This record gives sequence, structure tokens and C-alpha cells, in this order.
Amino acid sequence: MTDGPIWPPNEGAEAAWWSEVLWVLRVRKPELSIPAQLSQADPKLGAILADHALPFLPHLRSIQLMYCASGDDGVSALARRGLRHCAQLQSLDLTGNNIGIPSVRALAEGLRHCPELRELLLNENTLALEAFEVLADQLLPLVPQLQSLGLSRTDMQPDSLRVLAERGLPRLPELESLDLTSNPIGLEGMRGLASQGFRCCSKLSMLSLQDTMLCDEAVRCLAQLGLAELSNVDYIDLARNRIGDDGVEALAAALECFPKLEGLFLHGNRVGSRGLIALADSLPDHCPLLQDLRLMDNCIGDDGVLALCRRLRELKNLQVLHLKSNRFGEVAAAALVEIVGSQMPMSLQDLSGVSLGRYGEILALPKDLRSEENVSHVDAVGGFFVYTSSRTSNLEILGFLREHPTVRLRACRC
Repeated sequence: MTDGPIWPPNEGAEAAWWSEVLWVLRVRKPELSIPAQLSQADPKLGAILADHALPFLPHLRSIQLMYCASGDDGVSALARRGLRHCAQLQSLDLTGNNIGIPSVRALAEGLRHCPELRELLLNENTLALEAFEVLADQLLPLVPQLQSLGLSRTDMQPDSLRVLAERGLPRLPELESLDLTSNPIGLEGMRGLASQGFRCCSKLSMLSLQDTMLCDEAVRCLAQLGLAELSNVDYIDLARNRIGDDGVEALAAALECFPKLEGLFLHGNRVGSRGLIALADSLPDHCPLLQDLRLMDNCIGDDGVLALCRRLRELKNLQVLHLKSNRFGEVAAAALVEIVGSQMPMSLQDLSGVSLGRYGEILALPKDLRSEENVSHVDAVGGFFVYTSSRTSNLEILGFLREHPTVRLRACRC
């Protein structure tokens, strides 16, 4: 064996990404990342890395080969001949590589040499039922310390999810993040996941079910069967599904299970005022750490927003509130401006759905003004109303309010 990597036999197309390999070797960088634009979709990339690079990079902790189009031949070679040299590997990202059953079988052989693996990302690869069976029965038992599993856009069918839930997830007691985004899971898949998959995942903190064809009944199933096992979850992503008020009411009733919840994403669904009223009643009581609430692209009317306004000041850690593309009007918008304008909650940094510049006017004392160029008139109490318009961004206004504690924003009709 030589003292360093051998330049690949065919230079040409490989030269761009091979220079990245040499740089990693030279500075002993712990991450190897081959961008798709450098790999030029070379199917030989995996084999060349396995034979000419990884034997000399035992210090690697992360390998990222996203969208390299290595295919089963390349990834199988990498797994069988390369991973044996990666005892310190903690993260492996094979997103978008056109892999299937052969690659999963090869990974089940190669990852036995990677006892430190914490993250495995197989996103955007089309995996058949047999691939999930191999994943659950042969691969996942090798990595019981795994903390993050990415399986988004893998064409996961309900049968595949059931296999993962019943035979795979119970092998991962340390799992903290599970990404199932953009898979046709639906009600049938959710039944399998909720009844079996969460029992051994008490450490799960991030659950992504965005764009998974979930309906109200699926969310009820999740709330009744699965959520009680997930008290450590801090982010739940249910965006871009078919969830309406019934489903959100069921979710709101189960929020007592999530005292650590920091982010709830329900955008792109069919949520109306009834659903938001249920959330507004439940979130402040059960989720005091909530920082990010996303409800844009729904059907929420005035009643829902007014209910949220009544409890908004109790969400003292809320930083992001997205309500754009709903159905509420000026009455609800004005109420929201009044709450935000009184600087409650103080933590709010990002608001969408109402233009603070259009529906509000800033009352500032003279010492709080940077200049008097935008003053429209003097208030009776000696303050100045500062001119704002729809061109003044919410980000600017919220920042100004945080910087000036005595400033207030008052609702107006513009």
C-alpha cells in the first residue's frame, strides 16, 4: 500500500472533485463533501472513493454524497470496500443517488464497521418494500445509536412504513429525528406508525410528516395512539396535508403530551377558525416553550385570529407567527396589531399575514426617534405618530419596537 491516495486512473471528469478529496487529506478535515456540480454525475465516484481515498481517511466523521447519481454500483462499492476504513464515521448522506435494494444490502454489510454512526440520510431515493425490509431487519440493528434517520421522498408506501414501524424503529432507542416528508403514507400508514413505531422512540424530538397525504382521521389516529409516547418532541411538521378543523382539534387535545414543543407547522392544510380556536385554547396551557407557529395557506377567519389574539400574550417565547394567505379581514388584523403593538409577546421577531405598516401607526416619544423626517403629527400626550406604510416591512417595525421599549404600535384603518 502506498503512503497516500493514488490519483484515479481516469483524470478528466474526476479532477474537480478529486481535488476536494486531496484537500480533506491535507488538512485532515473531518468532513468529506462532494457537491453534485463537482461530481458531474459520475457513476464511478463511489468505487474510486472506496479504493483510492477512504483507506487514507480514517479520521472522517461525515461523508456527504448528495445528488451524485452514483447509483447502486457506486454506492455498493463505497459501502462494501470503503466504509470498512471509517470507524469514526458519524454521518452518511446519500440523498438523491438513484439507489435501491442492492445499495441497502451493501450498506447493511458496510455499516457494521461504523459503530459511531449517528445520522443516516437516504432521502430522495426510490425504495421498494424489499429495500425497507432489508433496512429494518439487517441495517438498522447495526446502528442502535442512530439519532437521525432521513427517508423523505423515498416513495414509502403504507406497507413499507408498517415494516419500518414494527421491525425497524424499535431497534433505534436513541432516535431523535425522523424525516418522512413527501411520502404517500396516508391513513393506513399512520395507523401502523402510531400503533407500533413510537413505543421505543421516547427520545424523538423532531417528527416531520409534511406532505404525506394525512387527513383528519390520520391525525386523530396519531393523537390517540402515538403522541403519548413522544413527550420529548420539540418540532412537529404536519404541513401540506389535508388536515382540517377536526384533525387540529384532536391534535390540540393531545398537546398536553408536549411540554417541550417549540415548533408546530400546519401550513398548507384546510384549517379554519374552529381549529385555531382549539389551538389557541391549548397551546398557552401546555406548550409554554413554543417559538414557531406556522398556519399560512389555510382557511382561518376572523374568529380564529381573534381567539389567538386573546391568548397570544401568554406565549412568552413565541418568535415566529405566520398567518398569511388565510381568510381573516381588517377586524382581526387590527386586533393582531394591537397585541403586537403592546409588545406582547416581546420575543416576536417574524410575523406574516398582516402588514403592521398598513394597519398600524407608531407612537413614539421624542427621545425614541432617530429623526423627525417621518413624523405625521403630535399626539396630545406629547408623543409623535411616525408615518408607516405597507412598504415598511414587519421585520423593520418589530426590530424598532424591540429597540425602543417605550414605543407602541396602535391599530388604525389605512
